[in-house]
Amino acid sequence: MNGKQKFWAAYLSIGLIYAIYSNFWGETHYKSLAYNLGRGISWPLHMFPAFGQFVGTILLVAGVLAVLAFGRSGNN
Repeated sequence: MNGKQKFWAAYLSIGLIYAIYSNFWGETHYKSLAYNLGRGISWPLHMFPAFGQFVGTILLVAGVLAVLAFGRSGNN
């Protein structure tokens, strides 16, 4: 295994452990396993709320910039 494969294996393993923990003992234990597996994919955003807000802000700014750059003008 090269470094990239090890990184993704570790990331997905932590995500799976996080999903199983959330499903049985976490604050979303009343939701389905599928919901918790979805949260497990983005586990750093849920485990570190400040990081999640940072990523959300970056995505919001990128979306606004994309609309401004690629949006059609009504004046054409």
